[in-house]
Amino acid sequence: MGEIAIDVEDIRYYKKMMLDIVKELDLLIKQVHHNLETIPQLTTDNDFIKYVNRINVESVKQNLFTTLLEDYANVLATMADKYEDIELQVDTIINQSI
Repeated sequence: MGEIAIDVEDIRYYKKMMLDIVKELDLLIKQVHHNLETIPQLTTDNDFIKYVNRINVESVKQNLFTTLLEDYANVLATMADKYEDIELQVDTIINQSI
């Protein structure tokens, strides 16, 4: 039973890790957006600058979201491995007690 409690703590750790990643990505998106907004206006076509900024921000968001999903998938895979280990340990204990 003690091992199950440890695994629950591992899951909490992974959840916290994912939340930290989300916060980092959110800050990075805000930072990139701010940087894109402060691009020197080399042209008088304000609409063109806004369009380029929007496209760049959306592209960055898409890349960051993809990275987040990959990280989330890795965390879930790790959690699944932990649960498989627990299941194997429980089966071993049950078989030994029979």
